[in-house]
Amino acid sequence: MRLLYGVAGEGMGHATRSRVVLGHLLDRGHEVRVVVSGRAFGFLRDAFRGRAGIEVREIRGLVLAYRGGAMDVAGSVRANLRGAAGKLRSNLEEWGAMAEAGFEPRAVISDYESWA
Repeated sequence: MRLLYGVAGEGMGHATRSRVVLGHLLDRGHEVRVVVSGRAFGFLRDAFRGRAGIEVREIRGLVLAYRGGAMDVAGSVRANLRGAAGKLRSNLEEWGAMAEAGFEPRAVISDYESWA
């Protein structure tokens, strides 16, 4: 089955958990397109490099800002609004490229990734 799998790129917990789930899906013969942002992109791209049935694509995801060891809500809002139009355009181009390539998923799985 063709699957679209979204992974949040903030932190690495989502990526490490998704690595295990993605391996399981591939072992069962599924074709998977992964959309992922941040450091998680490089991690998953490298983890599945050369493996058949999977393509890892980078998107621009939400980010969290921190101050004094705690999440800064106002800083997070500012960080996500900064360059939002360019991030939106980039993500829409990525979706368009997948559609033009004929990838039509039968299901979508999201590990806290808002675009999927």
